[in-house]
Amino acid sequence: MRFRLVASLLVVLVLSLLGSLGDQEQTAAIDASPPPNPLKDVRIPH
Repeated sequence: MRFRLVASLLVVLVLSLLGSLGDQEQTAAIDASPPPNPLKDVRIPH
């Protein structure tokens, strides 16, 4: 019975670690993309 409890805890830990790694990759991709520049839209060359 205790082994099942430990196994479920390990599964939860691994899933949370994978989830946090996925979040880090997503935020890194968002940081890598340049933010939209509002000044670029305002200063349109005539």
